[in-house]
Amino acid sequence: KLFELSCKTGFEKIEGLLKIMHLISISQEKSFIINKEISDQDLQYSDKLIDVIKFIKNNLHSQISLKQVAGITCMTEQSFCRFFRNRTKKSFSHYLLDQRISYACTLLIQTDKSISEISELCGYKSSSHFCKVFKDQINQSPYKYQRSVQRVNAQ
Repeated sequence: KLFELSCKTGFEKIEGLLKIMHLISISQEKSFIINKEISDQDLQYSDKLIDVIKFIKNNLHSQISLKQVAGITCMTEQSFCRFFRNRTKKSFSHYLLDQRISYACTLLIQTDKSISEISELCGYKSSSHFCKVFKDQINQSPYKYQRSVQRVNAQ
């Protein structure tokens, strides 16, 4: 059927493809590419990841340690790091940094808070360290970022 399909044109090709798909759907000899069904364990891991992400979002203003989040999932720190990277394709520390900088950008745009207040709200004890990390990630200082967004909004 596939070889015959290559000789057809236009609507006949589409009709032939639909016939092949129909034959596959009713065939008793078919097998799935992925034979794995979603297990309770996978759902449990999804719930654990959701719990960790909620914890991070609710606690961005404070210090968040690897030990704390590993405790939420009832895993060792090493197991948690593997689990987190497999699920998010990012390391925990990189994910946390991204969340903090993203939150900082939101605060810089939507509030009139000072840079030092924003650094504290994003979990940084030192505003100079916050400014360095922000500049490394966004390629401009928090102050310049805030001013550039304000200029764009004013136009």
